Formats: sequence, C-alpha cells, structure tokens
Amino acid sequence: NNPYLPLGISTEETTFLHLFLIYCLAKESPALSAMEIQNVCLNQDLVALQGRDPKLRLNQGKRPISLKAWALSILQEMSLIAKPLDAYFETDIYQKSLSQAEKKCECPQLTPSGKLIQDMFRSKKSFQQLGLHLAKRNTKYFQKYPLSKKQNVFFTETAKHSFRCAEELELKSQFLLKGYE
Repeated sequence: NNPYLPLGISTEETTFLHLFLIYCLAKESPALSAMEIQNVCLNQDLVALQGRDPKLRLNQGKRPISLKAWALSILQEMSLIAKPLDAYFETDIYQKSLSQAEKKCECPQLTPSGKLIQDMFRSKKSFQQLGLHLAKRNTKYFQKYPLSKKQNVFFTETAKHSFRCAEELELKSQFLLKGYE
C-alpha cells in the first residue's frame, strides 16, 4: 500500500505484481523441510523488524545473504520473464517495472516506507500525523470525483458485508482458540 497515491498503488506497481505472480507460478517450488520452514519464518521476522538495516543477513539455505542481494537475484530471474512479455505485448512496461524495483533495492529511500521516514523527519510529524495528512489529501482527491447514488449504495453495502464477514471470522477464531489460550 502506497499512502502517497490516492488508490494506494500505481500502474507500475500492478505491472510488477503481475510479473511477480507469473514468476511465482513459473518458478519451481519443491516442498520445504521443517528447517527450511523455520528459516522462512525467521527471515520474515528479521525483514519485518530489521529490513532497513543494510547489515541484515537472511538465511538462504545454509548460507547468509543480504536482503538486497537476494532481492536483486530474484529480480534478475524475473527479467527472464519480463523480456518475452514485453516482446509479446510490444511494450516495455515489465522491464521498466523491474528497473524501478531494482532502483528501490539499491536506494531504499525510494520505497514508500523510505519516503515516509524522510517526510517524518523533514516535517517533524509523527507517523500518525503524517498518515492522517496523506489520508486527508487522498480524501480531497476522491471528493473531486463523487460517486453516483448507485455506486454509493454498492460500496456502502460492500463495506457492511465486509464488516459482517470480519466479525464472523473473529467469532470463529475465538471459538477455535478456546482452550488453547
């Protein structure tokens, strides 16, 4: 989610996600051992907690690797898919999306989280204050394009349904967890 964009995502980002999904579909993915599953969980925790630290090392098999090096190697593999897609569709959007992702790996300040951190320091706003400022800006954008009555009813009903589903899921989760607290 990119709070700097009213929709939360750009065309470039959706193109990248499309390419990434194709990559995941095409990439061989053998079953993981218990140790590999443990490494995946540890890596997820490390990235979530320390992902901005350039000295961070993840566990790739039996060897440590930097997040940047691992990401760049995946992007390199993805380029083998991007080139034929661009050729087939007579475009360059897939390779451009990869190029932007590579730039973000090389310079994390270009990522939405990097921009947020920079803006928090520059503006002296807290995360919540900056988030609220961006949300208000995005609200103003959407207020320029009012919904029709039919669209408003659709989205209101969709939101109500979503809340009901979330409540049901919460109740089911509480029921399933009884006795395992």
